[in-house]
Order: sequence, then C-alpha cells, then structure tokens
Amino acid sequence: SLVPVNTLITNWFIHKRGFAISLTNTGLSAGGIVMVPFASNIISHWGLRVSLPVLGVIYGIVVIAATSFIKQRPSDINQFPDGEAPQTSSSDQHASVLSYSAQMRVWTRSKAIRTVPFWSIVIAFLMALTGQIAFLVHQVSFLGHYLGVTGAATAVSITAGASIVGRLFLGTIADRSDKRHVIMVCFLIQGLAMITLAHYNHVVILYLGTLAFGLTMGSIIMMQSLIIGECFGLVSFATVSGFVGLFTLSGAAFGPTIAAVIYDATQSYQAAFTIFAAISILAIGVIYFARPPDPV
Repeated sequence: SLVPVNTLITNWFIHKRGFAISLTNTGLSAGGIVMVPFASNIISHWGLRVSLPVLGVIYGIVVIAATSFIKQRPSDINQFPDGEAPQTSSSDQHASVLSYSAQMRVWTRSKAIRTVPFWSIVIAFLMALTGQIAFLVHQVSFLGHYLGVTGAATAVSITAGASIVGRLFLGTIADRSDKRHVIMVCFLIQGLAMITLAHYNHVVILYLGTLAFGLTMGSIIMMQSLIIGECFGLVSFATVSGFVGLFTLSGAAFGPTIAAVIYDATQSYQAAFTIFAAISILAIGVIYFARPPDPV
C-alpha cells in the first residue's frame, strides 16, 4: 500500500513532500494503535469467523470513503504541486534538485537501472531493511528473555510510539536537508541501537535501545520514498519505487530467517544483531551515491 499512497503524495508535493509523507505515514502506526486493540476485542468476543468479515467490511468502507475525495494529481483540478506555479517554486534553494522540470522527467525501468543512484538506493535500503525487519520479527522473542512477556509487549508499544515521533520530527527537517544525510543518520542510529541491544541486557538499556530503534523504524522506509522522489521525480515515482521495492523487500524478507538460523546455531541473538548492525552502518557509505542522476 505504500507505493500508491506515497505516489499520491509525491504527485501533490515537491518542496513540502517530506512533511506531507511524514503526516500520511503516521497513519500506519496510529492505525495499529487503534485497530489492534479493537480487533483483539471483537475476536475475543465473536471469534475469527465473524470478526474477519466485520474487519474487512470496515476496512473497505473507510478506504472507499476516503479515496473518493482524492484526486490523482493537481492537474486534475487545474493546480500545481505545493499549490505553486512552476515559475514561483523554481526560485527555491533546492530548485536544481527539485525543480518542476526535473520532477516531470520520465524514467522507465530500463533507464533507471542504468543509473548509479538507483543501485545506491537499492543496496543501501536492502542492507538497512534486512536488519530492521529481522529485529522486528524477533523483537518479542529477544526481549522476552530479559523483560518477560509483559515487558516485551511494553517495549513493542514503545517502538511503535517512537516511530510516530521519529517520522513527524524528520518530516519537519527532511524538506530542508540533504536527504542522503538524513538517511545516513537514520542508518547510524539503527545500527547503534541494534549493537547496543545485542551486547547489553540491563533493563533500562533494553528500553532505551528499543526507543532509539523505534525512532528510525518508520523513518527509514519513509526516507526511501523521499530519496526516490528526489532522484527520479514524480512522473515516474510509482514505476521506480515499485521496482526498488522488488529488490529491497524481497532481499530483506530473508532477514528474519538469517537471524533465526544464527540463533539456532548459537542460542543467542548477539551475533545476528551485531552483523545486522554492521550492515546498517555500512549502508551509510552506499547511500552517499544517491544523487539525482543525469538524464539517460
């Protein structure tokens, strides 16, 4: 769902895109906070056979009602991205990167894969998301050893809450900053959080490490969309974003399995989390090459 949602936001915003996407993606975590307790309650009372169709109907009604008010692009109602005509927005300090003409450039998949920025984005986020998804899948199992079931559940809630805070904070600075530098900081924080969690099991450190990890959890996937939009524009955003996701998420899907294999061999998550932390930090150097490419 991130591809169509972020495509809509990318169509409507250029210079305010980071803030707009941060607000929109906050719905992911907020929805989890609201819907998970609601779903758990009706499942406990009615069982899955009744609850799943009810949840499906609610989901369908809300999505259809919300999307009925959305236009695909500003030109559908004779507007421009950010509500500004191209000649007005071209004076912005980031015009060379986010100019209207650059954003309207067409990139096919074959053209995109022949650029260094495409593979920089693919490799960097593949490395970072592999560790992120692995930690999220094994989070309760890992923390449960030290915090118990209740404590681990609390830590998961902290992770979700921190992801909202992290996204909203980044949304206020991403539009004014070099997105590569913002991504580098996210990768660094994730790597430091994972290596800290791997080697220290004090209760306070476990909660703080989980908090730090949560700050980057939603932010990294949000920054992937923003760097793609900056490098490849709004016209081809869905094409390039979907193709990037084919590589990054397919590869990252193996992260939880890798962590499980290492755990079974060592009876500890220390080695797995240390490896994923190192990979996240290495991704910092890879994303440096994600500059807007010259036309192919």
